[in-house]
Amino acid sequence: MPIDTKISGKKIGYPVRVLIVEDSEDDTELLVRHLRKGGFNPKYRRVQSAESLRKALARREWDIVLSDHSMPGFNSLEALEIVRGRTTDVPFLLVSGHADEEITASISQHIGCAAINKSNLGQLAAAVTEKIRDARTRKSTKKKSKSKPANGSNAALGHADTYKSKKNDPSAEHNDAQNMKHMHEGSNGSIPGDRQPENGHRSITNVLIVEDELIQSILLEKLIRSLGYTIVGKATKGEQAIEMAASLNPDIITMDISLQDQVDGITATQKIQESSDIPVIYISGNSDKYNYDRAEKTNFIDFIPKPVNKEVLTASFTKAENLSMKEHQS
Repeated sequence: MPIDTKISGKKIGYPVRVLIVEDSEDDTELLVRHLRKGGFNPKYRRVQSAESLRKALARREWDIVLSDHSMPGFNSLEALEIVRGRTTDVPFLLVSGHADEEITASISQHIGCAAINKSNLGQLAAAVTEKIRDARTRKSTKKKSKSKPANGSNAALGHADTYKSKKNDPSAEHNDAQNMKHMHEGSNGSIPGDRQPENGHRSITNVLIVEDELIQSILLEKLIRSLGYTIVGKATKGEQAIEMAASLNPDIITMDISLQDQVDGITATQKIQESSDIPVIYISGNSDKYNYDRAEKTNFIDFIPKPVNKEVLTASFTKAENLSMKEHQS
């Protein structure tokens, strides 16, 4: 995932690389404004011919292509053919006020493609989010199908391997080993039990998601709902997370560390746990030793580096279920 960009300490949106096929500079600026309003920080390039489109595709990778339909000597169907000739992974979104139903249907039938009217640009950010999310899901599925380990991988240990690979200090080898042990056991030292809660009933139902990145938040919500849990709220800032935890009283919180205000996820967790015992699962790109050591001072179930997958998340929620059951029984 791209690194978040900040100006004067304030987040300016989720970075996204957008290739815009459009002959109007004014319409291009309008698209960019709607993307920013929708929570993105677009890095974009405008092209308006077949040749310039080919060159832009060759120079770098793009997260999405936005294309008008009619340009001088060039149209969206030709643009899609060029894009798909180069890559099948990049989503393609027709954004036009003049394309007829036949053209719209023709483009929308392709995988990773959709169409919206320029009169409905309020839908642009949501459409871009959906298409990028779907593209990443397809890409992840392809990778899994191509590289299935012969002896079966232990997905629940994947986040520990990622964490350990980031250590560069040879003198910290012993501490790293201890950290790996704690990471899999949880902050109270309890080892996760079976893959399902021990008595077959769930002790956790309601989940609060604290995540500052738009696409990550949507993906995480989808994963958690697929496990059968209820999302009671979503926060993007530390102060907001503290307030929502107090008012919603969730059973568990998934907590990012880098948030959109000056209160990071670990500080927010400390504040929350001053008045409640709500456990958290940290899900963050900041999975370094400094943050892990800070997190150990809080009640957490797991510390998972991004990107998270369903198997790892299932293991963490199962661990949380079993720990909760034991607390209720004691």
